Amino acid sequence: MAFNSFEYLFLLGASFFLYWMLRHRGASRLWVLLLASYAFYAAWNGYYLLLIIASTLIDYCAGQLIFDNDSMPRFRKAMLVISVGSNLAVLGFFKYGQFTVDNAVALLAFSGFDIEAPALRILLPVGISFYTFQSMSYTFDIYLRRIKPVERARDFFLFVAFFPQLVAGPIVRASELLPQFGNKQTLSRDDFGDGAWRILRGLIKKMVIADYLAATVVDPVFNMPHLFGSLELFIALWGFLAQIYCDFSGYTDIALGSARLFGFRLPENFDMPFASSTPAAFWRRWHMTLTRFAFDYLYLPLGGNRRGEAKTVRNVLLTFAAIGLWHGAEWKFVFFGLYHAVGVIGSRYMLKAAASVTGKKWEEVESFLTRLVVPVLLTNLFVVFSMPLFRADDLNLAWTIYKGIFSFEGFSLGFTALALVVLTTATLMHFLPEDWEQKGVGRFAKLNPALQGAFITMLALGIAQAAAFARKSFIYFQF
Repeated sequence: MAFNSFEYLFLLGASFFLYWMLRHRGASRLWVLLLASYAFYAAWNGYYLLLIIASTLIDYCAGQLIFDNDSMPRFRKAMLVISVGSNLAVLGFFKYGQFTVDNAVALLAFSGFDIEAPALRILLPVGISFYTFQSMSYTFDIYLRRIKPVERARDFFLFVAFFPQLVAGPIVRASELLPQFGNKQTLSRDDFGDGAWRILRGLIKKMVIADYLAATVVDPVFNMPHLFGSLELFIALWGFLAQIYCDFSGYTDIALGSARLFGFRLPENFDMPFASSTPAAFWRRWHMTLTRFAFDYLYLPLGGNRRGEAKTVRNVLLTFAAIGLWHGAEWKFVFFGLYHAVGVIGSRYMLKAAASVTGKKWEEVESFLTRLVVPVLLTNLFVVFSMPLFRADDLNLAWTIYKGIFSFEGFSLGFTALALVVLTTATLMHFLPEDWEQKGVGRFAKLNPALQGAFITMLALGIAQAAAFARKSFIYFQF
């Protein structure tokens, strides 16, 4: 059940009315959301719903046992190992099983053993990378004594399966969402207006901009890159960066807007990443909940930047390699992560050098660079040139695209004027002043609820009609 489907809008609407009809019965409202969340996931694959329930049950029990046995460090650690191990085992089997087998066979072949790799034919559960991380972080935080276990198992099951962010995030921590389940929720006109606006904005980003760019600019080039010149290949990379931003931030908008309709607030996942002045700043603004998760649960446990420069570089490389591999069980994603690790490390050294020369803190130097066009442009170019590693079907195709761009042959434009206008608009909209949108949201929130509903319905139908020819699944559903 995709966010850009009428089935989802029906589920959202039905859940919304039932939820607020039971506004004086808090426990019943949460059961409505839990059942709606399980129905949402079962629409993809009913059998894999059992996987979520099993993972949730293991982490719930492990978290309670870790908390109840605070004076038994070995037992606490054993429960943490069971929680993390079971999650990683499930994730490893479904997402990395074939990847592991293929690489093991390749290694044996290199050693002189000729073995054919078996095809496991494993169907990847939708959103498994998101909900396993989210569930696993609960036991981590209890083990680290950051939070206490939930009082009701229902709340934790809902935390893991909450349908607005179940499939593609944002990755929410227990401390961010669980306490909200215990609060008395109210829905003001501003909350409804802001939630509805976020949903509409997400649908426009996804169905009008991202899907159109995919159909007219990105897919034709990546399917047959040898037919296009250097300029067209570069524009396709630019187009894919705009596409994936509108696609993923559009999903996030719908997720946050849907949660807001029930009175809950989820963490933001994007903060104008194209306005970043360094690769490090880009990752603090792009998919922020994943970056934060990797920083807290991998980079810092490895030692962070506390053990000298050499180990700091090692920790950055390992963290970004893991971020890359998290996106998919292919070497191209590992190289994608390492590419960005090099950029983060390089920008770190450049900022430190600039800070040393100017006598300012590196944060002040980075803030100053944000106001300059050249550093922002260079950072965006750096990100654009990582796109073949993300979008191409394999490393060979990525290499073909890189060779085509740097051959500097062919400067014609085979794209329609409308496609170029959409791409330019998608880029420039990123830099519009924030208060412009806030004023629009304010006016929308003051409308009569009936008018808001009519406007939402008409716009949603219009979006569906405008984008029907190129409707695609959300990119991050595959992760």
